[in-house]
Amino acid sequence: NGNGTVLALDDPLTNTDDIRMKRMKEVLTSYSNENMQILLFSCHGNDYTDIADNIIDVSGSAVE
Repeated sequence: NGNGTVLALDDPLTNTDDIRMKRMKEVLTSYSNENMQILLFSCHGNDYTDIADNIIDVSGSAVE
């Protein structure tokens, strides 16, 4: 309906501890449920498999 928002993040949680990572995942999940699409780019994709709807691997090893 055109009322959504996109949030793009580039490795926002790379240097964080487990407690902050858990809290930020809760925040991202709550915003994604409020008509917001979140695109998260990371070299550490495995850190986000528990909250991702879709993971697209564009690393060299995935393309080959």
